[in-house]
Amino acid sequence: MSEKTGERLHRATGRVIETHRNRVIVELDVVPDEVGKKPECGGCGLCSPAGAGPGKVEIRAFLRQGVTAAVDDRVEVEIRLATPVRAALLLYGLPLLAFLGASLGVWFATGNENASAISGFTALAAAFMILFLVERGRGASARVARKL
Repeated sequence: MSEKTGERLHRATGRVIETHRNRVIVELDVVPDEVGKKPECGGCGLCSPAGAGPGKVEIRAFLRQGVTAAVDDRVEVEIRLATPVRAALLLYGLPLLAFLGASLGVWFATGNENASAISGFTALAAAFMILFLVERGRGASARVARKL
Protein backbone atom coordinates (compact mmCIF):
# COMPACT_ATOMS: atom_id res chain seq x y z
CA MET A 1 0.00 0.00 0.00
CA SER A 2 1.30 3.44 -0.87
CA GLU A 3 1.45 5.78 2.13
CA LYS A 4 1.26 8.95 0.05
CA THR A 5 -1.95 8.29 -1.81
CA GLY A 6 -3.62 5.57 0.24
CA GLU A 7 -3.89 3.38 -2.87
CA ARG A 8 -3.96 -0.36 -2.52
CA LEU A 9 -1.33 -1.85 -4.82
CA HIS A 10 -0.56 -5.39 -5.92
CA ARG A 11 2.94 -6.18 -7.16
CA ALA A 12 3.46 -8.81 -9.84
CA THR A 13 6.29 -9.81 -12.13
CA GLY A 14 6.15 -10.48 -15.81
CA ARG A 15 7.78 -10.25 -19.22
CA VAL A 16 7.42 -7.31 -21.60
CA ILE A 17 5.92 -8.50 -24.88
CA GLU A 18 5.31 -5.14 -26.58
CA THR A 19 6.48 -1.54 -26.14
CA HIS A 20 5.12 1.74 -27.42
CA ARG A 21 6.50 5.08 -26.20
CA ASN A 22 5.94 5.16 -22.42
CA ARG A 23 3.60 2.13 -22.39
CA VAL A 24 4.27 -1.57 -22.39
CA ILE A 25 2.21 -4.73 -22.50
CA VAL A 26 3.36 -7.20 -19.87
CA GLU A 27 2.53 -10.90 -19.73
CA LEU A 28 2.23 -11.57 -16.01
CA ASP A 29 3.63 -14.68 -14.35
CA VAL A 30 0.62 -16.60 -13.04
CA VAL A 31 0.95 -19.75 -11.00
CA PRO A 32 -2.31 -21.73 -11.42
CA ASP A 33 -2.18 -23.04 -7.82
CA GLU A 34 -2.07 -19.49 -6.38
CA VAL A 35 -4.95 -18.00 -8.39
CA GLY A 36 -7.44 -16.39 -6.01
CA LYS A 37 -5.56 -17.34 -2.84
CA LYS A 38 -3.73 -14.09 -2.09
CA PRO A 39 -5.40 -11.40 0.05
CA GLU A 40 -5.33 -8.85 -2.79
CA CYS A 41 -7.01 -11.19 -5.29
CA GLY A 42 -10.46 -9.90 -4.35
CA GLY A 43 -9.57 -6.43 -5.62
CA CYS A 44 -7.70 -7.49 -8.75
CA GLY A 45 -9.39 -10.38 -10.54
CA LEU A 46 -6.89 -10.48 -13.42
CA CYS A 47 -6.08 -14.14 -12.88
CA SER A 48 -9.69 -15.23 -12.41
CA PRO A 49 -11.31 -17.72 -14.78
CA ALA A 50 -12.83 -14.75 -16.61
CA GLY A 51 -9.29 -13.67 -17.54
CA ALA A 52 -7.14 -15.02 -20.31
CA GLY A 53 -6.24 -18.19 -18.44
CA PRO A 54 -3.26 -19.27 -16.36
CA GLY A 55 0.06 -17.99 -17.67
CA LYS A 56 -1.55 -15.79 -20.32
CA VAL A 57 -2.63 -12.71 -18.36
CA GLU A 58 -1.59 -9.54 -20.19
CA ILE A 59 -1.82 -6.03 -18.82
CA ARG A 60 -1.07 -2.61 -20.25
CA ALA A 61 1.25 -0.67 -17.97
CA PHE A 62 2.89 2.73 -18.09
CA LEU A 63 6.59 3.13 -17.46
CA ARG A 64 7.46 5.02 -14.31
CA GLN A 65 9.72 8.02 -14.89
CA GLY A 66 13.32 6.91 -15.28
CA VAL A 67 12.43 3.28 -16.05
CA THR A 68 13.11 1.85 -19.50
CA ALA A 69 12.01 -1.51 -20.83
CA ALA A 70 12.42 -3.48 -24.04
CA VAL A 71 10.74 -6.58 -25.39
CA ASP A 72 11.58 -9.71 -23.31
CA ASP A 73 12.72 -7.68 -20.28
CA ARG A 74 11.56 -8.98 -16.88
CA VAL A 75 9.76 -6.25 -14.92
CA GLU A 76 7.86 -5.70 -11.68
CA VAL A 77 4.41 -4.16 -12.16
CA GLU A 78 2.33 -2.29 -9.57
CA ILE A 79 -1.40 -2.79 -10.16
CA ARG A 80 -3.87 -0.40 -8.51
CA LEU A 81 -6.63 -2.42 -6.85
CA ALA A 82 -10.29 -1.47 -6.80
CA THR A 83 -13.22 -2.99 -4.97
CA PRO A 84 -15.40 -5.09 -7.28
CA VAL A 85 -18.59 -3.36 -6.13
CA ARG A 86 -17.26 0.11 -6.91
CA ALA A 87 -15.95 -1.00 -10.29
CA ALA A 88 -19.26 -2.64 -11.19
CA LEU A 89 -21.27 0.43 -10.15
CA LEU A 90 -19.09 2.70 -12.26
CA LEU A 91 -18.93 0.42 -15.28
CA TYR A 92 -22.57 -0.72 -15.34
CA GLY A 93 -24.56 1.54 -13.02
CA LEU A 94 -23.54 4.94 -14.37
CA PRO A 95 -24.22 4.11 -18.04
CA LEU A 96 -27.51 2.43 -17.12
CA LEU A 97 -28.65 5.48 -15.15
CA ALA A 98 -27.65 7.77 -18.02
CA PHE A 99 -29.54 5.63 -20.55
CA LEU A 100 -32.69 5.35 -18.45
CA GLY A 101 -32.63 8.97 -17.33
CA ALA A 102 -32.26 10.38 -20.82
CA SER A 103 -34.67 8.03 -22.57
CA LEU A 104 -37.41 8.26 -19.93
CA GLY A 105 -36.95 12.02 -19.60
CA VAL A 106 -37.37 12.57 -23.34
CA TRP A 107 -40.25 10.09 -23.54
CA PHE A 108 -42.16 11.83 -20.71
CA ALA A 109 -41.43 15.26 -22.22
CA THR A 110 -42.29 14.47 -25.85
CA GLY A 111 -44.03 11.10 -25.96
CA ASN A 112 -41.88 10.23 -28.97
CA GLU A 113 -40.38 6.73 -28.74
CA ASN A 114 -37.80 7.30 -31.49
CA ALA A 115 -36.45 10.45 -29.84
CA SER A 116 -36.44 8.61 -26.52
CA ALA A 117 -34.36 5.73 -27.93
CA ILE A 118 -31.92 8.04 -29.69
CA SER A 119 -31.40 10.19 -26.60
CA GLY A 120 -30.96 7.09 -24.41
CA PHE A 121 -28.26 5.60 -26.62
CA THR A 122 -26.58 8.99 -26.97
CA ALA A 123 -26.47 9.32 -23.17
CA LEU A 124 -25.12 5.77 -22.92
CA ALA A 125 -22.28 6.61 -25.33
CA ALA A 126 -21.60 9.85 -23.46
CA ALA A 127 -21.42 8.00 -20.13
CA PHE A 128 -18.84 5.55 -21.49
CA MET A 129 -16.86 8.45 -22.97
CA ILE A 130 -16.88 10.23 -19.61
CA LEU A 131 -15.69 7.06 -17.85
CA PHE A 132 -12.90 6.69 -20.41
CA LEU A 133 -11.76 10.31 -19.98
CA VAL A 134 -11.89 10.14 -16.18
CA GLU A 135 -9.82 6.95 -16.13
CA ARG A 136 -7.37 8.45 -18.62
CA GLY A 137 -6.97 11.57 -16.47
CA ARG A 138 -6.69 9.54 -13.28
CA GLY A 139 -3.69 7.71 -14.61
CA ALA A 140 -2.74 4.17 -15.33
CA SER A 141 -4.10 1.35 -13.24
CA ALA A 142 -0.76 -0.39 -13.70
CA ARG A 143 2.77 0.91 -13.94
CA VAL A 144 6.18 -0.67 -14.26
CA ALA A 145 7.98 -0.12 -10.96
CA ARG A 146 11.38 -1.47 -11.96
CA LYS A 147 13.26 -3.71 -14.33
CA LEU A 148 14.44 -7.01 -12.82
